[in-house]
Amino acid sequence: NMKKMVNNFAVSGFVAVDAQVHQFESTGVARFPLSISHKETVNGKEVRKSALINAEAWRKKENMADFELLKKGNLVTIEGYFKPDEYKDKENKTVQKIVFAATKIYLTPEKE
Repeated sequence: NMKKMVNNFAVSGFVAVDAQVHQFESTGVARFPLSISHKETVNGKEVRKSALINAEAWRKKENMADFELLKKGNLVTIEGYFKPDEYKDKENKTVQKIVFAATKIYLTPEKE
């Protein structure tokens, strides 16, 4: 039994563009940007800042209904883990990145 490492997240945001879905023989993956925002007060004014995070969700064929939630403008909450990944850039240098791997996806009730 491995020691439990804390490497998980839960975050809500708006799906920025429809997820790109790729289907394989028995699984599928949806990759989508999620717009995460945060309110802060600057000089007495409330300012909302937002940024995109890149998320992905892998599902077995029979569980791909989740992907229907990943449409532009939907407010969703995703829960999952941080997945270290790497790729080669144009100069063939290895670039490390963190992918937000969503194991749960659900619509978030809108409330202020």
